[in-house]
Amino acid sequence: MNKKILMIFVVSIAALILIVSMIDTNNGIIYTHSNIDDNAQIQPFEDVSFTMYMNQYEKVHPNTNIEIDYRNLSEVSQGYEVLNGDSLGKAEPVIFTYDDSFVTFDFFVQEPGFYHIEIEYFPIEGKSSNIERVLYLNGSVPYSAFENLIFKRIWINQSNEFKKDINQNDIIPRQVERPKWLKHFIEDSQGNIQGYLPIYLEYGTQNIALKSNREPMVISTIQFRQADQKLDYQAYQNSFNAQNNEVSKDQLILIEAEKMYEKSSPTLYPIADRTSAVNSPQNPYQLLANTAGGVNWRISGDWISYQFEVEEEGFYAISLRAKQNYIRGAYVSRKIKINGEVPFNEVDNVPFVYSGDFGLYKIGDDTPYMFYLKKGTNEISLEVTLGDFNNSIQLINNTINELNALYREIIMITTAQPDLYRDYQIDRRIPDLIKRFENEKNTLDAVSKYFLERTGENSEHTIILDRVSLQLTGFIERPETIHQRLLEYQNNISALGTWVIEVKEQPLLIDYIAIHHPEYEIDDFKPTLFENIWFGLNNFIASFVVDYNALASSTDNSGSENNITVWIGTGRDQANVLRRMIDEDFSSENNIGVNLQLVSLDVLLPSTLTGKGPDLAIGVGNQIPVNYAMRNALYDLSNFDDFEEIKTRFQPSAFEPYEYLDGYYALPDTQQFPVMFYRTDILDELNIEIPKTWDDVIKIIPELQRVNLDFYLPIDIVEATQGVLPPNIIFSTLLYQNGGKLYSDDNTQSALTDRVALEAFKQWTDYYTNYRFQIQANFANRFRSGEMPIGIAYYSLYNTLSVFAPEIAGNWEFTNVPGVLYEDGSINNMVPTTGTGVILLEQSDNKDSAWEFMKWWTSTETQVRFGREMEGILGAAARYPTANIEALNQLPWPVKDLAILQSQWSNTFGIPEIPGSYFTGRHIDNALRYVINTGANPRDVLFEYSLIIDAEITTKRREFDLD
Repeated sequence: MNKKILMIFVVSIAALILIVSMIDTNNGIIYTHSNIDDNAQIQPFEDVSFTMYMNQYEKVHPNTNIEIDYRNLSEVSQGYEVLNGDSLGKAEPVIFTYDDSFVTFDFFVQEPGFYHIEIEYFPIEGKSSNIERVLYLNGSVPYSAFENLIFKRIWINQSNEFKKDINQNDIIPRQVERPKWLKHFIEDSQGNIQGYLPIYLEYGTQNIALKSNREPMVISTIQFRQADQKLDYQAYQNSFNAQNNEVSKDQLILIEAEKMYEKSSPTLYPIADRTSAVNSPQNPYQLLANTAGGVNWRISGDWISYQFEVEEEGFYAISLRAKQNYIRGAYVSRKIKINGEVPFNEVDNVPFVYSGDFGLYKIGDDTPYMFYLKKGTNEISLEVTLGDFNNSIQLINNTINELNALYREIIMITTAQPDLYRDYQIDRRIPDLIKRFENEKNTLDAVSKYFLERTGENSEHTIILDRVSLQLTGFIERPETIHQRLLEYQNNISALGTWVIEVKEQPLLIDYIAIHHPEYEIDDFKPTLFENIWFGLNNFIASFVVDYNALASSTDNSGSENNITVWIGTGRDQANVLRRMIDEDFSSENNIGVNLQLVSLDVLLPSTLTGKGPDLAIGVGNQIPVNYAMRNALYDLSNFDDFEEIKTRFQPSAFEPYEYLDGYYALPDTQQFPVMFYRTDILDELNIEIPKTWDDVIKIIPELQRVNLDFYLPIDIVEATQGVLPPNIIFSTLLYQNGGKLYSDDNTQSALTDRVALEAFKQWTDYYTNYRFQIQANFANRFRSGEMPIGIAYYSLYNTLSVFAPEIAGNWEFTNVPGVLYEDGSINNMVPTTGTGVILLEQSDNKDSAWEFMKWWTSTETQVRFGREMEGILGAAARYPTANIEALNQLPWPVKDLAILQSQWSNTFGIPEIPGSYFTGRHIDNALRYVINTGANPRDVLFEYSLIIDAEITTKRREFDLD
């Protein structure tokens, strides 16, 4: 009885909440310009190099067309092929440019002036990322926007008919490329400059060059001409006066958002949304692909297109059932194209205001815009733009750069940890300090006011700007307190960086697009009270009976004797991608069923001890395989006949942690190693050369510390490594570069008492005692702010900086770690590696099937597809650090960066795992801290700790009956 009362109470509360949520003062219809003050303005942002460039020339725009093609190729071009155009549908030959090409074209200009550049290109298959080029005119880049030109690829759903898994959930289709010839006017990929990029051509013979940064591309023609001017809405309407504009009032064309025609990115796949009862389709007990876009559709320049059939030619209104509940206090924007063209100026930046829930967005104001559609097949596309916030974003980017520059100038006087009770007279020592603070404060106030006027409300976006402005006001009024608030100042600069990232992202979720007569009543976009209650009740019941997080297969292999169980310890996105790949590629070809389970690998040991573990585990850390092998819990992979062949897929260093007693107990799946990151802008400003050896590092330390900047060397902490501290990567680097090693006598005892180890340890500790390096720091943040303009970190930091530090894009690079100079002039820059592996449990009853899976998983094709799909889902921040040598070469790295990675990867060594080796990293760290804290002799301290390490190794070897 009590249970029934409780159930009635819960349902009643849910119903009450739903009733409240149904209250909607405007009946759910959201006009795209609602609450937007079109008169609000802000001082336009000006790219300095662009402004200077434009001011050099007379504003002449010749109405002529200059076309160049393969016949204009200069002899200095390299990295290209001229192909017969027939194979790609062209009558004339075309130019295949490689991902490391430099092609130059000579041409003659009869009429000097400003032109736009239109390139017809074919995005031929490469590594699945955007195509990037640098443009030169007569040997130099005209202005900064030409340094990174983006050319999009075309993607489609492999099928718009979704397959089902065994639980009847939709399986998101694979995203595949469908390249075709595209004509593209060159634009600023960063959005700093509105419209197409102008370029001035002098009279006479000129040359233009395109340098590849990433991906191959086929070029048909390059044209210099004036882009067609867009009409305003009234002129657009007038241009169709002579046409038949009568469309029946019952005309409605409904386009389901998940049934996409083409898109610019593989991240734009169909999405299963369960937040509305009337999403089409919808089922509370199943995950159905019923929407598109969302957080994946947020990057400027990304677009989705749809094809549809029109029976009656004429004018139509366009409405979207969509949800923009991502950005409150701002709005997102889309550029709308009909049949490849923006029909009129007013839909170049269509805003979608915050709605909180799905609503009907009518394109236009209270009187919707009318779009003329021809009879037959038409296409509509929606492209992400920064809209009216473009100037604001660029102004705040400039403010971040200026505030960071001021921060560096201040700490050059005070250091990053100033004496709080000292008056540094900062405003006197930096004469223009107060004026510069006032300029940035005014910028912040203007952008905050602009946001308030455009959106009609204060929000988290204006709060951040106001908070930084308030602090700058305090600096201006009381400059003697600046050094006391540096930490808060640095945090506020980071908050502004986050602000830029959030505002630049423009997500929008779409359920359907309605193309209709303007008087057609679309009345089923919002659920009724009963539909909401019924849907909520079914969701409540389904929560008890349906596991929405299950990694269900699309096939039923329950009857197969070859079934294996695989555990994966990464994220859900990775597991879902792997599940789909297994169904499509592995199980269907090998007739082996795979029970894939997403688990925390912390339970691997107890489950193995109880005999309930899996056949395979993916993503285990380097310390696990040998520790399990010592306990006879893993199978020796070298027993398989083709092991030596499979081993050639990887660097020898990847197997070092998995080797034990002449056996191998894991296959590598990921592998990372350190590289050296550096800020080009700061080092150039200080006239500091990039160090190639550790002696060079010593030489630049005084130059850095003279202005209170630091060089970063990483020290791991136990908490970050889950209690197992590996040997420090810098100490290991110094040790091996000088010819030493961690263990001796076939890895039976520590080698830390050798002279080379003692000298390497002293060199390492000297950096922290004599040269005052930071013991602990957040390198990503300090690199971003410029406090640490150079340092060593795992190469995965590249992904983090690429995505989360947009304000320093183009101002940083990475290179090989410094090394030791030998007498023959060579430099040994070996570095240690870390990573994860896939292991085969001894208790498995299907070892042959498990081995087939391991070979498939670590193969080049599988690793490349997994890496590309993960980057497609999560973006560049999820670039996969595969251990497969050939797979890394096929992932979408820029050519220059890939060459550095290949160079450093070929100079790596692995850290052996032996009985008792968990003591090694721990006590090396203890020795370092003892030297730093007490000033003791480094050689004596390491010698003493090495005896403790040897004692533990001896104890463990006795425990496992080893010599």
